[in-house]
Amino acid sequence: MDRPTERVALIEVLDRDGQVLRTVDVPAWPISLGRSLSNLVVLDDPHVAAHHAQLERAADGTVLLRVGDTLNGVRVGRQRLGAGSQAALQGGLDTFSLGHSRIRLRLAETPLAPEQALTTADTPLAVLAGLMLALVLMAMAEHWVSTDPGGEWTQWLGVMLGLPLALAGWCLIWALASKLFRHGFDFRGHMATVLKVLVPVQVAELLLPQVAASLDWPVLWQSVHLMAPLALAVLVWQHGQRVLPSRSRMVSLTVGALTLAGVGVTAVMQHQRTESLKQAPYMSTLPLPALRWHASVPAEQLMSEASSLEEGLKARVAKAQSDEDTNDDPEEE
Repeated sequence: MDRPTERVALIEVLDRDGQVLRTVDVPAWPISLGRSLSNLVVLDDPHVAAHHAQLERAADGTVLLRVGDTLNGVRVGRQRLGAGSQAALQGGLDTFSLGHSRIRLRLAETPLAPEQALTTADTPLAVLAGLMLALVLMAMAEHWVSTDPGGEWTQWLGVMLGLPLALAGWCLIWALASKLFRHGFDFRGHMATVLKVLVPVQVAELLLPQVAASLDWPVLWQSVHLMAPLALAVLVWQHGQRVLPSRSRMVSLTVGALTLAGVGVTAVMQHQRTESLKQAPYMSTLPLPALRWHASVPAEQLMSEASSLEEGLKARVAKAQSDEDTNDDPEEE
């Protein structure tokens, strides 16, 4: 199709994600939009009238949007214009909606944004393979420490095969979402997102408890337990940004709200179970004595803390026994 020698404007029909579906050259004003073939911009939308709207250029350069004989009107931003009304557009990259059709007007004098550098978004396969191998090895090391000697070899299958398959399934779901919303099967990009988050988290979960025990910093140990929900929130946020880059604000608000709700529910359940908002520091394996950099606790302090712990346990047992007796009384009657 030959382009006109002079183009006063360009009409772009957008999809729901803001991508351009088609363009219409505008050689002269006014611009008519609707379902009728007599319009310059013909829209195949049942919610658009035959002559839905018209764009005109005033003598001072203002672009006027006039709404024709339509039931649904025109939406400009959050404003809805009814039949017979009109509004002045900003004169730049203006976007408005007719029915389910999104229209963007580009004027000839509208300045172009600077050219963006072309970057390769795909992470090399060698890097992904190295990150996956590192993640599996760290998971195997953690499994080896927590597993009794002489166990069956089948106990390792969940780590060696289950972890990569689970990550592949997770990324497959997000890649299908990318295919649906962005028309691209971005499996490698989502896999890179997962590995770049999980590998540092796994390193921190392996090292921080050991450092916390060596320095006698229970707060550092307890912070490790917050890493899993925070890592999940970061993962979902980054995946959402890849799937819906044009809805960055919506994705951020949604993930933030779900994270706060999840933290709140977890805190309530933790308080109901232990009557405390934080977990008591506990490690199944302690670091070597040579790695303990904190001064030893005096025996008197240890005995005092043990006594208070014993009294607390006795109080809990007595309370549980009392509650059990209370629940048994109606049955005996």
